[in-house]
Amino acid sequence: MIFCQLNLDAFTLGASQEESPEFLRGKQRAKMEAIQRLQAVGLTDEQIAKCLDMTLEEIRQVDLTE
Repeated sequence: MIFCQLNLDAFTLGASQEESPEFLRGKQRAKMEAIQRLQAVGLTDEQIAKCLDMTLEEIRQVDLTE
């Protein structure tokens, strides 16, 4: 069994920084990189969605944008 503990929302930053477009782009890029790395080690889309607390649709959208 593979355990995945990754929380991309764990950063506690000021409200103004959380709302900045640059911050949101960085957060999206981090999720994309995490998805790619988890796929590289052989996790399925379902496992990745569970690990990252995302929907399958969100995972598959990232696959389509690569």
